Amino acid sequence: TVTMYDAPSGSITISKQAIGGGSELVGAHLRILDGNGTVVEEWDSTATAHQIVAKLIAGATYTLVETTAPAGYVIAESVEFTVNEDGTAQTVTMYDAPVGKVTIAKRDKSSGDELVGATLKLTDSIGNVIERWTTTTTPHVIKATLISGATYTRTEVEAPDGYEIADSITFQVQEDGEPMTI
Repeated sequence: TVTMYDAPSGSITISKQAIGGGSELVGAHLRILDGNGTVVEEWDSTATAHQIVAKLIAGATYTLVETTAPAGYVIAESVEFTVNEDGTAQTVTMYDAPVGKVTIAKRDKSSGDELVGATLKLTDSIGNVIERWTTTTTPHVIKATLISGATYTRTEVEAPDGYEIADSITFQVQEDGEPMTI
């Protein structure tokens, strides 16, 4: 009698973290694709790493894809991984970079100097106020967490003495997370 035993593929842990590591990022939408591009598993990241048991084939190569990043982060590049041949457990970690900072300057049109005393606000695409501030001698760095690829509008609520209210400026946060000055 000859008996052959197949070991089930091992446990795969998928960890979703910010660059620099640490705790799990909540709110990313992730997928695992097989070599043919078929979705094998799909989920939203939580405060706990995602476990996949006996669903992936030992020795096979898969791709971890992020379709939606958590607020304040840029969609990560896909991660290709191969399940261990011997079926032993392994961890695959995908890292997200934070969205770059957005700086808003309010300048005099002729001199280019920063204008002091303008009241500005930043709203999202449905009109929710994200931040409101009064300009100073330095450009304002947005402190709120902005979403990569989302559209925002900078509106002047009150102009400094001697100036007219400027037109609103609508902009989109860059997908690559690069810092922006508006």
